[in-house]
Amino acid sequence: MFFAWMHWADPPFVTGLTGDRGAEALWRDVFAYAGGESSMDVEFLFVAGLMAKLFPYAIGDEDEWSQRGSRMKERALESKSTALRLSTFENRGEYGKYFAHQLRGQVESS
Repeated sequence: MFFAWMHWADPPFVTGLTGDRGAEALWRDVFAYAGGESSMDVEFLFVAGLMAKLFPYAIGDEDEWSQRGSRMKERALESKSTALRLSTFENRGEYGKYFAHQLRGQVESS
């Protein structure tokens, strides 16, 4: 899901990824498989929510996906039963670095 998203999140000279017409469909398939907005997985809610919030126009209707992304991200950050920690993203490559950085920014701005 992360690499599919990176096809439109950053330009090819940054990611090394060339355009892939299947990237959006792959992102949507993983999104659906993981439970979408109804998922109970806080890591998924945070990362998919952030992806949708940052680039909603690349997924579909901009207003719809921006709102969905906001709701998912907020659910993840407000979860009391399974707190999302920076350690969740340790030793997880570029995915981990990216989302640890994003989570750190969310926690510090709260």
